[in-house]
Amino acid sequence: MSDATKNKIFNALQALNFFNKTIDDVVPGDGGTRTLMYSYGGNQTVATYHATSNPTAQQLTKLFQSISTTMETGRRLDKLHQSKDPALGDVVSRMLTRAQAGELAELQAIMPILQSISSDNSVAQTIRNQVNAVIKIAVTST
Repeated sequence: MSDATKNKIFNALQALNFFNKTIDDVVPGDGGTRTLMYSYGGNQTVATYHATSNPTAQQLTKLFQSISTTMETGRRLDKLHQSKDPALGDVVSRMLTRAQAGELAELQAIMPILQSISSDNSVAQTIRNQVNAVIKIAVTST
């Protein structure tokens, strides 16, 4: 994880008093339950909520969701690449769109997968070009 992301997370945790106060302050909708946990040494605090008006909690949740989406997309890319699945192109295209929109975080974590696809001459050039665009976004965002 990049230092910038670690700092964002820690600063958000500080602003949220390390979850020592409730952040669930909105009547729940159908968005499901979210759990954020802070653990350091022997101390552990948890915030479980359905909805919050707290912008810091919203930003922290969005960041974690973006990291999760990046990791899941990387796992899927690797699986599709290994199996030579033609769906690889569609997934890469959607990933590029999401990366350009700033919806993915910590792209450098899946760099080995991206580089593997980029250097595979059996993958269509258009797909490799899109992967290279994602790599460029990953490099410039760190």
